[in-house]
Amino acid sequence: MILKFPRPYPDETFYSWIARYHERSANYFASSTLESIYNSSTGCAVYGLPTGLQTFCNQLQPLMSYKLEDIILHHTSLPYHSSSLPKKRIQVASERMSENLNSDVQGILGTLGSKVKEFRYLRYCENCLEQDIKDYDEPYWHRVHQLPGVLVCPHHHSPTLNSLVDKQHLKSPLYISAATSAKPNVLQKKVITDPRLIKIAQESHKLVSKFHRPITSAHYRPNLIRLGFNKGSVINQAKLEDAFSSYWEEPLLQHLGVVADFNSEFSWLKFMTRRTRAGLQSHPLEHILFRLFLNKKRIKLSTTPGKSEVQENYPCPNKFCTVPDENSAKVKRTYKYNKSGPVYAEIHCPCGFRFTSRVDAKKLYTSNVLSFGDAWEKQFIEYVNEDHSIHRLEQLMSVTRPVIKKKAIELGLSPKWLSQVKKKKPSLFMEKRAKQHKKRYLSYRQKYPNATDIELRKKISSSIKFLLRYERDWFDSHKPKAKTPPKKTLVDWNKRDSYYLKEAQNIVAELLKAPGKPQRITPYLISKIMGENNIFSKIPDKIPKTMTYLTKACDRGDFITRKFRWAARQLYQQGKPITRNNILQKSAVRYTASEIHEALLEELISNETTHQLPKDGSPSS
Repeated sequence: MILKFPRPYPDETFYSWIARYHERSANYFASSTLESIYNSSTGCAVYGLPTGLQTFCNQLQPLMSYKLEDIILHHTSLPYHSSSLPKKRIQVASERMSENLNSDVQGILGTLGSKVKEFRYLRYCENCLEQDIKDYDEPYWHRVHQLPGVLVCPHHHSPTLNSLVDKQHLKSPLYISAATSAKPNVLQKKVITDPRLIKIAQESHKLVSKFHRPITSAHYRPNLIRLGFNKGSVINQAKLEDAFSSYWEEPLLQHLGVVADFNSEFSWLKFMTRRTRAGLQSHPLEHILFRLFLNKKRIKLSTTPGKSEVQENYPCPNKFCTVPDENSAKVKRTYKYNKSGPVYAEIHCPCGFRFTSRVDAKKLYTSNVLSFGDAWEKQFIEYVNEDHSIHRLEQLMSVTRPVIKKKAIELGLSPKWLSQVKKKKPSLFMEKRAKQHKKRYLSYRQKYPNATDIELRKKISSSIKFLLRYERDWFDSHKPKAKTPPKKTLVDWNKRDSYYLKEAQNIVAELLKAPGKPQRITPYLISKIMGENNIFSKIPDKIPKTMTYLTKACDRGDFITRKFRWAARQLYQQGKPITRNNILQKSAVRYTASEIHEALLEELISNETTHQLPKDGSPSS
């Protein structure tokens, strides 16, 4: 039992909390501290992912009461890994941290095999030390300063420094507080305050503050495709690597402890942007670097993959539009033909002009017109009444000649140039070819009167293709009629019902005569003996006689009766007393009391004194 224990500070590591207790308790050996907090002398100084937390909480009671979840959330680095790992693995790691010591939490989270380098020394910020002394009269180790890649303090934007505590070469499980060892180490790297390093520290502080949902490639792929880092639906890895390495230089990545092996097939950047079912399982620092790269490209990450941002208003392409606003056309709906394809929109203007266009292109294409509107048609009618030529109308209305002809017919106009359009007459050459193919087709029909349409296509495919294209009506009237397939012989269900009834009666009779323990008779068992696969449950309406017989033969009450008689016979042969409990125990059936079965039990018990149970197991009447 612990009689006095300090309270934790905001964002303090669990190691720092125990180290402050170790100094206040005046324990010379760390094993004494371990014995008091873990009730065991074995253990080690774990800096980010401690274990045995449930035992620690139990040891503090009744002095102090702490929830295990609060300690994991506010004083360990487990929330930092939740954004890059599946939820199940985080739950397993949390359970392991609450269990006994040394339960391989780092192996579950994959930190031991990660290529991202951890800090060798415990780190601190000089400004944070001064602030801690002012607020709490003592300094402590902060969680965010120990996270990989955090080279500056997210609060004061000053470089973090290596302390005197070497995490790799501790000769014994020591607990060292920040009050004694938060001093500059000889081994220090020069850190120049960079806005990118401040962003990394701030994003790391956000990750370690609470648990997050795992980030998958679905969060990144739509933004990369919108940026142009794709070949169709596939990410252009070479182009992405060049842009990423130009933003994050290799010396800076090495300083952060991140491997810049982008040319490798197993690069973390390639793995992060490929489709995966579970979480990406990359290091959280790699996710931070990639998200900052996307934010620099001014791309807003969306939690719903595939959603794109489009403008709401566009200029109306109708030059006769009467709306004074330049951007009068509004987007009514957006759509895609495939998930990774471009975005299209249907755009409407109050003047009636409606069109569709690809809205993520540099130039808005306005030729896919759905409706020209009243303003355009009114101006078109005025130009036609002024007897303009069709060529002049093309220039005035900015549309093609087929559109002008179509609109003139729709609006019921009769300009001069419309009456001068001559209808095309079929040529003599086509008429001659049509006669030849018709004659050839009819001759084959006479030669093979029983041939089907498919058989004729194999012999004179060229003639049939011509007739289908140019003489479809004639071909439909002269092609052979489709042969109706012969009707399938219907099943005589009355006969089938009688057959099933006879088979079921024979099987039930054999099962009742079978020696040994009575067997429960069910429709499934009868169907299985007949060699069918549960046939009675598939066609119950078509075999009424059989189903009526099965409901009587498969009655559970009859089965219980046979089981009671068999149990009484077995007890009589074994020389055991025939009592109610012995019969129920021997029969081993789920029994609900009923008048018929209660009378049967009394009859079987009364026959026990006369010893007149016949050999077949049924009591004498």
